[in-house]
Amino acid sequence: MKILGSIFFAAYISTFLCKAFATTYYCKDKETISIEGESTGIIHTIASGASSYGNNVDCSWKINAGDGNQLHMKILSSNLEYTPPYTSCFTRDSLFILEGETSSSEVLVSLCGYFNPFEVTSKGQHVYLRFSTNDKNFYDYSGIRLQFQTFGNTSCPPEWRELPVSPMECYKIMTNPTDGLIWSTAQEYCGYSMSNLIVIPTEAIFTMIQAYAVNVSVEKFWIGLNDIETENTIEWIDDTTLYPNDKLQTSSISETNDCVIQDTTKAKWEFRHCTREKFPFVCQRKKVRETKFFRIPEAVDKDNFEPVSLRWVIILSIGGGILLIILSTILYCWIRRKNAARIRSENNRRQANYRPGTSSRGRRGNNSAARNSSAQDRDSSISMRDTDTTSLPPSYEEAQLHHYITKLT
Repeated sequence: MKILGSIFFAAYISTFLCKAFATTYYCKDKETISIEGESTGIIHTIASGASSYGNNVDCSWKINAGDGNQLHMKILSSNLEYTPPYTSCFTRDSLFILEGETSSSEVLVSLCGYFNPFEVTSKGQHVYLRFSTNDKNFYDYSGIRLQFQTFGNTSCPPEWRELPVSPMECYKIMTNPTDGLIWSTAQEYCGYSMSNLIVIPTEAIFTMIQAYAVNVSVEKFWIGLNDIETENTIEWIDDTTLYPNDKLQTSSISETNDCVIQDTTKAKWEFRHCTREKFPFVCQRKKVRETKFFRIPEAVDKDNFEPVSLRWVIILSIGGGILLIILSTILYCWIRRKNAARIRSENNRRQANYRPGTSSRGRRGNNSAARNSSAQDRDSSISMRDTDTTSLPPSYEEAQLHHYITKLT
């Protein structure tokens, strides 16, 4: 315990000194700042002397940790415009952290909106950071402050622990975010540091992690043990099954609780619900070689599935609304076209049946003949002239119709 306490105190002093004497590299719009030969530094995504970033900013930093070194980055603060969870960071104010020397390198993580991974570790010696903003900022945002530190690729990253009983591994209890994370998201966050949720195969490692957690005042935390894929088949995130059986409280096993926490107040492991409870978590990585990132297990034999995520609900709702608008527009245009065709047909019929100078009474008396055929219409007109010697003026309706047809022609 005294040894662990001394290590934690030394790490705290080291971190404080690094922050106090670190150079700050501000954003220079449309420029890339190269950083070499620096063991630590601060990157701030605003211009020097400014309190917030502007619209249409595009600035980059290229960091070289040196041969045999890697980079560990810690997000000190993040204040960006709000980004909906279903929106890509490419169209928003964002910071991309890439593994390499150019903007086309592999993306380690992208930060936008309220998302904050809190710390990121590179695979090699080069890291490229690109900060860009859109033209839709109506408020002041202070951007991102990020501290980088170099460390040897045969040692643990800054603030990580090497346990005497496991000298080739590095460990860290993650207490950010302060309200904890669900189990699967905890594994994702470990991945940003090139690590996984901890595997505890022996009593000795259990005891050391227990002391570590007590020393940093963490009572409960996620570990990599679970039975997500198959009920009652308990295994670690790396698919191994070795663990001290007396540490697991079997009374906590249930069909709905599939992920395991370590409770330091009881010195026991307990099953908890994977997606309804949040806790701090412990990450583990290789000290010398690159750590393999393990997949997040998925249930294969459960009847009770989790509800559809909010992202998909929003996407499907927007898509359904757009489809409804398109179908309504098509139906409206079709009805208008049918009505226009019907009106044209009616006007053509009236024009064909209209005979200027024919009396209202004569035309009413011969409507049936006009509908039968043009020949019969002519005969009816002749008959009308023979039987009716008085030529009557057209009715009001006939005069209006004649005036309308004259305007059309």
